[in-house]
Amino acid sequence: MLFTIRDRQLIPAPLHRVFALSTSVPVVQRTLGFQPVAGVTTGHVEANSQVLWRGWLFGLPQFHLTLITDFAAPHTDSRGNHVAYFQDTQARGRFAFFQHGHHMLADGSDRTLLQDEIRFALPFGIAGDLVARVIMLPYIRKTLRSRMNLLSRLATTHEGDPYL
Repeated sequence: MLFTIRDRQLIPAPLHRVFALSTSVPVVQRTLGFQPVAGVTTGHVEANSQVLWRGWLFGLPQFHLTLITDFAAPHTDSRGNHVAYFQDTQARGRFAFFQHGHHMLADGSDRTLLQDEIRFALPFGIAGDLVARVIMLPYIRKTLRSRMNLLSRLATTHEGDPYL
């Protein structure tokens, strides 16, 4: 079964700053607590980047090879909106499927609407679906909310400057 989580947050900061912080590998590391061990391990991901993450979750060793499968740096779209987007997709890891879309839209007054969508599935059929529903959905929702709050704090304070 494919599960979908959506969340959004209005961040009182310019699109280019929110985008740069969102693509920062060290910022993701702060959110997940995993270490980037191969591919892009510092700086920012961009189109076709790969990052191999390693860490521990629920007492088990984890690895997650992320590919940036779609990427559009901040630009003005055909309707005059200031937008940016990138998508990371698991190439290898514990999920049967994992994809995270990061949509950003500036409203013209140095505010950015961050809209994320995570789609995932676990292996092991019905047992995996039960684990997803009971454990992973709440965990991923909490982690996504924590990431959005961190991005907002970094984007609106000088704390985020080292990641730019």
